Amino acid sequence: MNKQKQDKLLSRGKDRSRSEVEKLREMDFKKKCEYIWEYYRYQIIGGVVGLVILFSLLNTWVFNPPPNVGLTIAWNAGFADHDRIDNLSNILSDNIGFENEGDIADVSIFFTTADDPQLAMAHTQRLVAMLAARAIDAFILNSEILEQASYAGYIAPLDTLLETIATMNPDIHAIIISETVYANHTFDGETFHEQTMGINLSNSPLLTELGLINTDWYWMDWYFSIATNNDTPKYTAQALIMLFE
Repeated sequence: MNKQKQDKLLSRGKDRSRSEVEKLREMDFKKKCEYIWEYYRYQIIGGVVGLVILFSLLNTWVFNPPPNVGLTIAWNAGFADHDRIDNLSNILSDNIGFENEGDIADVSIFFTTADDPQLAMAHTQRLVAMLAARAIDAFILNSEILEQASYAGYIAPLDTLLETIATMNPDIHAIIISETVYANHTFDGETFHEQTMGINLSNSPLLTELGLINTDWYWMDWYFSIATNNDTPKYTAQALIMLFE
């Protein structure tokens, strides 16, 4: 484009701008608003949406970043009151000695009733994705799911964890060892042997205190297990000790 054409385009642009300004000067406030909205509403909407997205990202990344989860326990042991589960998360968060300041413990509910297949499928997909991402450290399971999980190989034997607890707190270890349960597990995908796969939680003082366990629930069979890819043995041991202190 030569200079002469560029000058013509610039001149037209200036004339158009002057014309717009002159139109607006002749209008009252209401008509100005109507005119601006009529001709510039898409630009205004786009700008507002862009600002909302920008402030949302700034809030998430800069002003109020979400806390880092240092320990995740998946609750898949039957119905549990969300407020009580939140209280359990808070107690664990406040008392586990996380190395990184601000880290929290998260007890996340995965349990769904059998009459809600869509929600059950969503929870299963979420569980599989988190296991693949090594984002689950431990489980609280009922006896049926514990047996299935042990056979499927997404929970691990507790021998090493129990040794860690014996070093950290011998008195609590003596209590926990009496609550161990066994299930079939394999290391090679072919040969199955009974291994220590769960800790019975029916006598947990902390869960009783929080109202998650009722002494009248004779049928209660909740168990603590660890994920195969558990990367937080020290924090997991602390959490299990707290359940029995």
